Amino acid sequence: MLGDIERNRGNWAEAQRLYRQCLQIEEELGDRAGMASSWGVLGEIERNRGNWAEAQRLYRQCLQIEEELGDRAGMATSWGQLGEIERFRGNWAEAEKLYRQYLQVMEELGDLVGIATSIGCLGELEMLRGNLDAAERLIKDGLARLKQLGETYKTGDSYYDLARLERKRGNEEVAQEHYHTAYQIYQQLGAAKDLERIEKEWNE
Repeated sequence: MLGDIERNRGNWAEAQRLYRQCLQIEEELGDRAGMASSWGVLGEIERNRGNWAEAQRLYRQCLQIEEELGDRAGMATSWGQLGEIERFRGNWAEAEKLYRQYLQVMEELGDLVGIATSIGCLGELEMLRGNLDAAERLIKDGLARLKQLGETYKTGDSYYDLARLERKRGNEEVAQEHYHTAYQIYQQLGAAKDLERIEKEWNE
C-alpha cells in the first residue's frame, strides 16, 4: 500500500493524505474494520509528529470500533499505543494500567511478539520512574524474547533503552556499547528516522 511506503519513509504528510483517501472509501463502504485500521495508522502519524492530543483522539476512535467488533488483538494494540501517549505525558500510573491491559490480552492470545513488546514497555516505564533494577530485568527479558523471535527492529529499541538505563547509572562505557548496537541495527534496516531520533536524543 502506498500509504505504508510513505509512512515507513517518514513522509508523514503524504502518508496522511493517502490514508485519509483510504478512510473516505472505507466510510463510504461502511467497512468498520478498515476504518479502525486507518484511524489507528493516522493516530500513529500524529504520534510521530508529537501531536499527542490528536493521536489520542484517533486511537480512541479506533479502539471504540475494535470494542464494537470484539477485536481483542486490535483493542490490545490500541491500549498499548494509548499507554505510550500517557508515558510521554508523564502519566506513569495510567500508562502502566494500559500496558498491563495490553500484556494480558497478548498472553490470552498467545501473541509472543506482543508479550515481549509489552514487557519492554513496562521496563521503559520503570526506567523513567527511576526503578533501574526492575527496569533492567524487564527490558532484558523483553530483549531475550525478541531475539528468539527474530524481531530485529524491536531489539534495536531494547538496546537503546538499555543504553539510556546505563547512562542513568553513570556507566557511560556500557551505555555507549548498547547505543552502538542499537545504531547498527537501525542502520542495517535503513531506519533513517530512528537513527535521526536516537542521535539527537543521545547527543543532547
